[in-house]
Order: sequence, then C-alpha cells, then structure tokens
Amino acid sequence: MTVTELHRYRNRKRRDLNRHLGIPNRLPAEPARQHLQNLRATMSWNHIATESGCSACSLRQIADGRTTRINGVTHAKIMAVQPAPTRDGGFYIDATGSVRRVRALMARGHAQHAIAAAAQTTQTRIALLAAGQQRMRQKLADKIDHAYQQLSHKDGTSTRARNIASARCWQDVSYWEDVDRIDDPAFDPDARDSRTEALGADGIELIEIQRYKPEFAARRLGVQEDTLTQAIRRYKKQLEAA
Repeated sequence: MTVTELHRYRNRKRRDLNRHLGIPNRLPAEPARQHLQNLRATMSWNHIATESGCSACSLRQIADGRTTRINGVTHAKIMAVQPAPTRDGGFYIDATGSVRRVRALMARGHAQHAIAAAAQTTQTRIALLAAGQQRMRQKLADKIDHAYQQLSHKDGTSTRARNIASARCWQDVSYWEDVDRIDDPAFDPDARDSRTEALGADGIELIEIQRYKPEFAARRLGVQEDTLTQAIRRYKKQLEAA
C-alpha cells in the first residue's frame, strides 16, 4: 500500500467511525472563518498556513466565504492556531505578496499614486514595493490587499505604469488569477515552465501565423487575453536568451 493509499484508507476509516458515532464529517465553516479573521489581525496567510498545516489558498477561500463547509480535521487545525503577539504598528512579514500585487496593478495600467490612494498610504511606500521591498508591516499589507481587491478587475489609465511593467516583465492580474500563488514566496514566476512556453508558442502560432485576433486566440486557448499576451512576451524573451 502506497503512502497516498494509506492516507485515503485512514481518512475513510475516520469518516466511517464518525458516522457510527453520529459526528458530522463536514462542518459549517463560519466558526473557522471568524477565527481566521481574528488571526489575520496579527498573522500573514503563510504564517497561518505553517501553523495550521493547511494551504494558504484553502484558508483564503474559507475566510472569503467561498468555502462554506469544511471537514472536522481542517476545522480543528484552524481553531488550534493561536494569534501571534501584537506589536505597535503590526509585525513585519514577507512582502512578496504585496510586491506582486502592486506590480500586477501597474501592469493593468494603475499609476502608483492611484494605488496609494486606494490603499490609503503614500506613493513612496508603493514605489518601494514596486522596487521589490522585502519586508513590511502587516497593516500595510492589508491595505495593499484592499487596494488590489478594488482595482484589480478594472483597467487603469496610466500608459507609463503599463510600459514600466511590460519592460520589466511583471506578471499581471490575470496571470496571478490563473496560478493562484501570489502570496507564495517559494513560487518563482520567472522560472522557466513548460506551461508558459507552450501557451506562448501556441499564441504565436495563432496570432502571428494564422492571423487570429488576440481575443479570439485567447478564447480558443482557454485563457484571458492578458495572460496570453504576457506568455507570448515571456516566450519571446526566453527564445532571445537561448
């Protein structure tokens, strides 16, 4: 029996035992959601994920209300996490997620001053994040996340922001929606990956050889147009560097 098969066997036995004892295997997620909101006052998603043993993506889905029922094991893991000690101004966390959010918004055409206004902070702080700041206060990260939720689904008006993002190959909003790992510092979006290469090559084939319009090419490939455009740009850069 493999490790995966053993894990499934144990989970099945646990569910069967719970049913026998009248214990529900899946619980309403609301208590865990409220607990996560309390934890977020002093902890980053990666910190909570490490402490609970759950993935940051799953935790965010619970906190956002997208997951309404969870199994008992997940519930117990989340509820066992204790809030980190608070500090004046919030504790320092890894800034990777906020850096990516600022850069993605700039790729969508939002100027730094517009991002700063939405985040209720200064343009200087946004500029530092765009430049790749490594550490930041949790409170500022929450403000950047709020601004991202406000601005990420609409185009900005700054051609300069778009040009800066394009020249530096910053990933856009649609890219992060596709990979769903914007807060994961272990994920390297600049690493060469076969999916991006294949998408870029297919996009060039459809747009530059078969003369498809970008929007139709993206629809045929099952991705957003911005994602396809960026994949093509990255693939061309990889070819030039080869």
